[in-house]
Amino acid sequence: NYTNPAKTHFDMKAEGQSNVDIRIFDTKGIFLVNGIYEDGSRIDISCLEKGIYVVVANSQSFKLIKL
Repeated sequence: NYTNPAKTHFDMKAEGQSNVDIRIFDTKGIFLVNGIYEDGSRIDISCLEKGIYVVVANSQSFKLIKL
């Protein structure tokens, strides 16, 4: 579960998991950001340009729109 679209951050909620491995890619598949976060953490994306990104959280992926 996450906040989408987002400007500076998104909140990651992973049901039943205490830690979440987050990787962010651009739409060309270029790796940009990674980290391991606790469930409910706020993920800072202020360093990213406006656009569409793919976020991989453990084994699940979703589209993130950065405003």
